Amino acid sequence: MKRHRRPFLKQKPVLYFDENFPVPVLDHFRKGSRWKKKVKVLSAIDLSNEGKSDEFHFAYCTRNGYTLVTFDEDFNDDAAYPFANGSMPGVVMVKETKGNVQKTADVLSGLLDFVLTTPFPKAFLSESKFTISREGCVMRGRDVRTKEVKSLHIISGRTRVGDVRAYFSY
Repeated sequence: MKRHRRPFLKQKPVLYFDENFPVPVLDHFRKGSRWKKKVKVLSAIDLSNEGKSDEFHFAYCTRNGYTLVTFDEDFNDDAAYPFANGSMPGVVMVKETKGNVQKTADVLSGLLDFVLTTPFPKAFLSESKFTISREGCVMRGRDVRTKEVKSLHIISGRTRVGDVRAYFSY
């Protein structure tokens, strides 16, 4: 029996970390054997984008199709950083203490584990805003059918990918 190719399973989301992320967190995803084949990690510092405005980072990610990872919750402001019917990069806002590298890596790992179980992880991240913490995750995104921006609280171990797909009409 011939196996069907499923190239979407090889999708490698590109994460763009703003300049506030500690290098050990970046290294966790760059060098960890579990992550280096699953995600690509870029940082504002690596790309000489430090000192730039939030608007610059958002626009840069939009142009390049990167998912922005930040500690800055200002990105939840839809007037300043709007959903754009498919062209908005994903935004992951981490609510952890910047100095606690392990907890920051753990909550981001939890989200990425969830995202990478979806058939199209890059598409799942785009046009979505995630606020993650040890308490869980709130995903904000646009319903595919109604175009309404909706929020869903994702609970580790209880919320399934199918629940998210149904909620946002994927």
